Amino acid sequence: MGIIIADELDLLGNGVIVANVYVNIDMIKVQKSNIPDFIYEIEADKQIFVNKLMRTQQNRNVISTERVSTTSNVLTNIEDQLYTALKTEYTSYTDDL
Repeated sequence: MGIIIADELDLLGNGVIVANVYVNIDMIKVQKSNIPDFIYEIEADKQIFVNKLMRTQQNRNVISTERVSTTSNVLTNIEDQLYTALKTEYTSYTDDL
């Protein structure tokens, strides 16, 4: 599962623009906060690849790894909650199931 981002991105900050990158989520971590309403902090690594083909290569050619996070009071569909949070960072994307 992942998303294909159509936005033009300067991922390395060096002026090289890439579009149609493939992004997936890995290394999900859940922590219960200490506040009375028991909100869960959900975070994961957002891995960005040049395209989906590079994601499937054996050495996993990651361009960039960043954090994505959200908070929730339920622990169902954690991956979906993270992808929803991830999608708010982009204007144009396609789900890749």
